[in-house]
Amino acid sequence: MVRISAQITAAQTVLVTGALGSVGRAAVHGANKLGARVIAGVRARQLSGAAGLQVASTIAIDGEEALARSSKFDAVADTIGRALAEPLMAMIRPGGRYAYTSAIPDGAAERH
Repeated sequence: MVRISAQITAAQTVLVTGALGSVGRAAVHGANKLGARVIAGVRARQLSGAAGLQVASTIAIDGEEALARSSKFDAVADTIGRALAEPLMAMIRPGGRYAYTSAIPDGAAERH
């Protein structure tokens, strides 16, 4: 997911949503191996659990205010999709990548 779809390279910043799930943990591990700066995206109630992951920082992705305060990412590895997909696409730097393992809303990719 992070190497092929998101095309992460060393020193890039990548947000991994669902970072505490099995697919999210695999994406965190893969991005770390590639030398990326990994941000774990989880629900607010999971922030303390995500602190134990090998990541640069954590962010609550279930609140628009946390995303609004965040810097843009070089890539997003999204294991959640659906309604979260479009707000995440808006958080990607120009030329960045969005990789997903779930469904995204119709037309979302074309709007970003």
